Amino acid sequence: MKLDPVYLLAPEPQRKPAATCSRRTLAAWTIASAVLGWASGTFSARVWFDREPAPSAADASLAWALELQSGPLSALLASSDGFLARVVTYEDPRLHRGLHRLCDAVLSDEFGRDDERATLARKLAIVLRAIRCGDELTALAEKLERVR
Repeated sequence: MKLDPVYLLAPEPQRKPAATCSRRTLAAWTIASAVLGWASGTFSARVWFDREPAPSAADASLAWALELQSGPLSALLASSDGFLARVVTYEDPRLHRGLHRLCDAVLSDEFGRDDERATLARKLAIVLRAIRCGDELTALAEKLERVR
């Protein structure tokens, strides 16, 4: 018995489909994604970190200091430490009026005890040196440093 070879015809191999994403396309998408990621990150950071804080206790504290400076001098002198803390914290130019009143009280001869006067003068001089204020308040700081 003789076996004859049988030839089976296989279908022609199909070409691989062309790549849908060329190197140029991949590079363009990568660059576009990086640029869009950077832009969205920058925008969200600005929105997140530059937003105005919600009204809080800080606003109430500043309002207290503003009200205190326009009240009687005795109340301002009694709460001078708290007032000076607000001045340093907020550096609000509206608080300069209270600083003027405290400086005038310390530099006048009508102030109470000399040790309290010298202590408050030192505190005021330190605060006036620490904050950004006008030349007039800086000149007052020099006078306050001489108070003993």
